[in-house]
Amino acid sequence: YFFLDGSSVTTQFYKTVKLYDAAELYIGDGNDLRLYHNGTNSNIENFVGTLQIIQNLDDGDISFKSDDGSGGTAEYFRIDGGITSILAYKDILMANDGNDGKIKFGASQDLEIFHDGSDNFYNGTTGDMYFINKADDKDIVFQSDDGSGGYTTYFHVDGGTVKSIFSKPVQFIDSTKLFIGSSNDLEIFHD
Repeated sequence: YFFLDGSSVTTQFYKTVKLYDAAELYIGDGNDLRLYHNGTNSNIENFVGTLQIIQNLDDGDISFKSDDGSGGTAEYFRIDGGITSILAYKDILMANDGNDGKIKFGASQDLEIFHDGSDNFYNGTTGDMYFINKADDKDIVFQSDDGSGGYTTYFHVDGGTVKSIFSKPVQFIDSTKLFIGSSNDLEIFHD
């Protein structure tokens, strides 16, 4: 079943090792890493340092699977060592509105995307914000509610005709100017 190998200073097991509910496997001089099942949940607990999951195989992946809702399992996301990307195969839900449910980008968390319980925000704190469509002759389309329970296009940046096309009226409030010409040579406004 097992033997003590003095040459490699290891204990080698050739059969399954079974730990009953609430019996914990301690790893480390101070029992710093613990694995156990408490009768309800399975737990991996770390008490010192960083808990690291490391895949050393060249181009190897780390796959996370769970119940698929139909009696089987499905992959939810994968850390892909071949293409060096994180792949998500299911929806990602930021469950808490506001500060606890933001998606953040940048080393200084300069871009935030979040919902505060009422409204949706794209919040950039440094630099310019770009909306770029690199597909040949394709558009960037801005849509919103149509006032009748649906939605409609208000304007779009047309990559085929190289124009900004407005499909709904554009209102300039009092004293807001429309400038025309590279040097703002023509101003149109109502005061």
